[in-house]
Amino acid sequence: MVMFSCLKDEWEENQAEHDKKMEELKTEYGIDETMAIGDNIYLKPLEEEPYPGAASPEYSDVVIVDYIGRDYDGNVFDVSYVDVAVNNDIYRDDFIYGPARLYVNYTRLGFQKAIQEMTPKERAIMLIPGDQWDGYWNPVVYDVTLYKVIEDIETYNNEQLALYLDSLGISTSDTLPGSDGIWAKDFSGRSENGLSFGDTVVLSLHGYYVEADTTYMNSFPGRQFFPISTSGDTLIYAYGEEFFPVTYAVNEAVKYMLIGDTADIVAKDDYGYDDTGFVHPYTGEFIIPPDMPLHYTLQLIDTILVGN
Repeated sequence: MVMFSCLKDEWEENQAEHDKKMEELKTEYGIDETMAIGDNIYLKPLEEEPYPGAASPEYSDVVIVDYIGRDYDGNVFDVSYVDVAVNNDIYRDDFIYGPARLYVNYTRLGFQKAIQEMTPKERAIMLIPGDQWDGYWNPVVYDVTLYKVIEDIETYNNEQLALYLDSLGISTSDTLPGSDGIWAKDFSGRSENGLSFGDTVVLSLHGYYVEADTTYMNSFPGRQFFPISTSGDTLIYAYGEEFFPVTYAVNEAVKYMLIGDTADIVAKDDYGYDDTGFVHPYTGEFIIPPDMPLHYTLQLIDTILVGN
């Protein structure tokens, strides 16, 4: 009974401290009870009806967002803006900054509930209590801009691919031999170069997300996902292997290239990381978001055939 009483007292103390933090954050950010959306979560619009009539995201939708996450003390712990990361001394050179493509149902519970109350092109402050975030006594604040809601990711990707291919001067009919979802200019009619599984390939590679939506992108070719950190851009690997950043699409292109050739390759997500994406082994963040088509700039530097 004594043990139960001690635990109860500790819980009540933690809850009281948490509630005090919530009230202080509400005061700091100018949040009142009219902004409550349930489960002790608050949403404060920073722009009123920026996109009248637009549909809010649902649980199964994909959203494109920018965000700044702060703890109770105002420390930034999660951010998509590179300048904010630098200014707050949390910049990582192995993280890809910029608007994030997120599945609503992949996000934490409080964020998930709040984002479903927003509409495209809206910016808002989310105040999320600990039990709707990490299960502890740590309320957090997010400054979120919602750019786009994607209900059908396949249709959206096909639209992006058409725009992106056009930007590269690649026709939608310029598919690799035997492929219906990997494109490269001037590859039609090429013969395979004789590479066999296990032959050594020396390859220069730069990889980019296929993003052509001016709602949230203002540059081309967009965000580079490789090189990342200090990994460089030259890879030496055994032909046929698949490892980050070498995918099936890369190997398919390489087998039609001659030493010294350069090429831009665009591939559907099916030939990259499909609906699982690729997660950074240390940070847990997606380097390649799920269902992301990819663009590679390749140069075949050398090949060493097995047995030669």
